[in-house]
Amino acid sequence: MILRIAEDAFVDEAGAPITLRGHDLALEQTPEGRPFPPEAAGELFAGLWARGVNAVRLGIRHDCIEGPERGVWNEAYLAYLRQLLVRAAETGGPETRGLAAFLVPLPAPVAGDTAAGASRAGAPGGAAQREGFIAAYRHAARRLKNCRAVTAWGVMGGRWPVWIPPREADVFAAAFCARIREVYPAALFFAEQWPVPETAAARRLGLVPPPLLSGLFRPD
Repeated sequence: MILRIAEDAFVDEAGAPITLRGHDLALEQTPEGRPFPPEAAGELFAGLWARGVNAVRLGIRHDCIEGPERGVWNEAYLAYLRQLLVRAAETGGPETRGLAAFLVPLPAPVAGDTAAGASRAGAPGGAAQREGFIAAYRHAARRLKNCRAVTAWGVMGGRWPVWIPPREADVFAAAFCARIREVYPAALFFAEQWPVPETAAARRLGLVPPPLLSGLFRPD
């Protein structure tokens, strides 16, 4: 669902206001980062649609994008995400806008032997480590940018790797947004924190106004 912000409201391509009702799928993870098979996505999304849901929050795992060697991407995982996003866009039939997908970067959950494992270890992150994390999501954005279900990417809040000190979160978020916009200039971003502070950094990054998302993806 292609949305933009106009006067603190979501609007569609024709400028019509949109009210979103969301469902959080980001917490439904497996070690492979594939919480359900793509062939089951149509039925799952249709069931949510029947309940009045028109937006979903999907987690994208760093350790699933990047393989054992830094900069070697797991294209099968990205193809899986594209399949989900295609199904999301088709939900409700051709006369609808489909589901809006809010994509959330998820650091890998535990330390391991992959290149992404550095994001889990808790040590202060160096420049190469930070650039590697952002580069993985820049590549993912390049692969997913033509999926019309993609609505916004999550930034800030408690979802950065543990090696990003809180005092540096705003700077890291700015770098993340800038690199994503290199391949996806129209990308929207939203804050992954509740409640969202009205910080100068949030305004500078052009984040989706917090009131538009307040409570959108809280559990039913």
